[in-house]
Formats: sequence, structure tokens, C-alpha cells
Amino acid sequence: TTPFISGDGGMCIEQSYDGNLRAITIRNKDTDAAAATSLAFSLNRSGGDYDFVSGEIKSVKEQSWTTTDTTIDSAMVFSTTENNTLTERLRITSAGKVGVNTTTALNAGVMSLYGADAGEGTAKGQLELKDNAAYDATPTGGIIFSGHHTAGSQAIFAGIRGFKANTGDGDYDGCLAFDVRKHGAIAYEAMRIDEDGQVGIGTDNPAAKLHLNDDSG
Repeated sequence: TTPFISGDGGMCIEQSYDGNLRAITIRNKDTDAAAATSLAFSLNRSGGDYDFVSGEIKSVKEQSWTTTDTTIDSAMVFSTTENNTLTERLRITSAGKVGVNTTTALNAGVMSLYGADAGEGTAKGQLELKDNAAYDATPTGGIIFSGHHTAGSQAIFAGIRGFKANTGDGDYDGCLAFDVRKHGAIAYEAMRIDEDGQVGIGTDNPAAKLHLNDDSG
């Protein structure tokens, strides 16, 4: 069918197509290494008809493009506006690496986070993990480590969890647990640091600064 544009408080581009419909293509024909294409978002403010860019999604070259395929690399850049200044906040490189608030040193892992350490006490950092469980259901924030255990199949190997140590209303005692796994079984807690800083290995209820429990007999 023939594509058409209709408006009902906005714009719709519609076409019947069996496959991926590339409805809009934004092209910059300049061959310069700094050439980019972008989609900008604009909002107005009170006190007059002033148009402000509120955000931007941009596709950029990572180097000069030539007739060699290995030079055709691009990144996606996401920007927001703060104090009337458009600032890059997130970048996805051609290699699939993600940088949040940084465009450099994106070779040390899949994701790099750059920002001031936020939090309280000594519990500070750039990444916060939250559970949506209720206060009386042991809300837990955690990291899971997994990978291939055979061709085409993956499994969880270990984990680290930070969680509320009780079900009391308004009580935010927190513990840290380290989980491991034996083949043929599910992951289990191998070590815990409780809200008093006591360490339990083989027990989830340490009774001393270091509590070792061997239940193997």
C-alpha cells in the first residue's frame, strides 16, 4: 500500500509491510568525520513563545568513513537538557558498550558509569539496585553472575545480595550475603555479613565477629 501521513493531535506514518518498516530515515550526506544525524525534542515555557530543545537522540560516526567496511562504525548518543544546556547522558558504541555520563574509557566492560558517589555513610557509589518487594517481605538488591555451562545453555553461578534484615516497619537493618552454587543444586548462601558487621560462613546467623559453621559432620 501507499504510505500516508495523518494527524490527530500528532503524526502517524502507516504502511502494510511484511517485515521491518523503516518509516523514517534521517540522512546527512556530508562525508566529514564529524557528520551526524539527530532527532531533537522541543518544549515550550511560560512567559512567551520560546522554543527549547529538551532532548536529543543522535547517530554519530566513530571515525572517518571510507570505502573499507571496517571503518563504518557508528554510535548512538542520548542527551537531556539541564539549565537550558543540552548534555550527552548516554552513549552506545558500535561494539555495544554503554557509557553513562562518560564518552571515554569504554573498553573496561560492557557498561561504564561515571558520576559523583551518592548515598550515605560509607555506602556510596554510582549504581543503586532496588527491589519492589514490600518492607515486610525482605526487599533485596542483588547482582547475579551467570554464563554458559555448555554450548547453547547458561546457568547462574553465584550472586551477591544486599537486603533488609527484618520485617519490621521503619527498621532498615541491612545485611550482605554471598551466594555460590554446586552442580546439580540451586545457589545457596555461603557467607553473610549481618547488620552488626559480624561475619558468618556456613551460617546466616553469626554470633561472633567471625562465626564458622561446618555442618558436614
